[in-house]
Amino acid sequence: MTTTAVKTTEFKGKVQTLNVIALLLGIVGLILMVVSHNLSSANPVNSIGTMTFLGVLGILLNALAAFAPARIGNPYVTLVGFVGSIALYTIVLGNLINSRILLISALFTWDPDNTLGFRVFYFTVAAAICFVLAIIALIVASFRSDEKKA
Repeated sequence: MTTTAVKTTEFKGKVQTLNVIALLLGIVGLILMVVSHNLSSANPVNSIGTMTFLGVLGILLNALAAFAPARIGNPYVTLVGFVGSIALYTIVLGNLINSRILLISALFTWDPDNTLGFRVFYFTVAAAICFVLAIIALIVASFRSDEKKA
């Protein structure tokens, strides 16, 4: 009877920790974006289906950047994961801000008593913060020297 060794993914230093943090922040940001879309039909996120797809694709590329070095060892796969997830998170963040700019303008000028609008605004800010922190974590992880050694 032969047993096969299962190759497990091990955490390898600060790069993979930053990747996992970025992955979790991307997931939370995507969930918050969808929740902010569903809070009010008067304030939808433009192209929510496309943005959800791009967000999920960014999360998958982020997972590739986090876990591929331990399994594959090819630096180009990691590069695609880093660059792709940063680009897709940035596209989703830009569309989220673009979709909410009129709501934010209205809330702080002529409609300050709109409690539902402020709730949508708070969810949008939380989602934007998650995406920005995920992008920063990915950028910092991509410049770490232990990533180049992996």
